[in-house]
Order: sequence, then structure tokens, then C-alpha cells
Amino acid sequence: MFLLLAPVTFGQSIVERVAKFDKPKDYQAGYDKFKKLTTVIVDPVYLDPKQKGWKAPQTAVYLLAFDDGDNSFGFHFSGPLFSDDTLRFLLDGELLEIKDDTIGYSTIVAVTPGQMEKIVNAKVVELQIHGIEGKISEKDMVRLKNLFSLTKPQ
Repeated sequence: MFLLLAPVTFGQSIVERVAKFDKPKDYQAGYDKFKKLTTVIVDPVYLDPKQKGWKAPQTAVYLLAFDDGDNSFGFHFSGPLFSDDTLRFLLDGELLEIKDDTIGYSTIVAVTPGQMEKIVNAKVVELQIHGIEGKISEKDMVRLKNLFSLTKPQ
């Protein structure tokens, strides 16, 4: 899962913007007025079937967007990930490593907006965690780019 935090400003709310995406049912979006927080989830994100490892974890990407403009993304993995504390991406062949000391059976690895921007701007995105690796499909890359676009003013 990806987690993104973005400000709700400049016209339409993030939830309204998600409803106008090409395939809005691919996203879960909601607003918590008490926390002043919009959450958008792309779930699941599939890895290319050429992945290595005995079982791929379930993967989703979150966006958490607070009204004050604090944004955060997260990749959520559910499955046996106990032996490695690093999420690795190959972005057009360039390595991006994100360490997370909380990796366990179910983990959200925080990704900064700057890191997410590098991910969505790459033509080919591969990832590896706990010996499981794969390529993010073109369809899912479109969904991730849409998610990232929600952090930008309309």
C-alpha cells in the first residue's frame, strides 16, 4: 500500500479528485474531519509474475494528506518479511534503498514525497523486499502517478 499525505486546498477535495480518476474504484479515499486527514489507498499493487521467492506479500500503497500540507506515503506489505529491514527499488536501473527497522509480518514502509516522486517518474520500477522481487506493472504505475498527483495543487 502507498500512504500519501497532502493538503486539501485549491478547490476540490482530494476525495472529489479521486472520484474523477479514470478508474476511481481502484482507490479507497476518505476524509477524517477530526484528524483533518485524507487517506487514499491503492490496493493491491501487483508485482510482475517473474518475481522470486516462495510467496509474494500483499502490497498496497497509501497516501496520507493532512489539511496543513504534511504529506506521507507508505508501502504496506503483508506476509512473511522478517529477515530484511530494507525496501529496495531499481528506478531505471538506479538503486533507491529505504531502511525500516519495523519490518515484520505486516509492515508499512514510509516513503518521503521526494522518494515517491523519483519512483513515479521512473520508466521502469522494480522492487525487492525479503528476497521477493518484481517489476511494478504499467497499470499500477499509472495508479501510483495518480496517487502522487493528489499532492499537487489542481
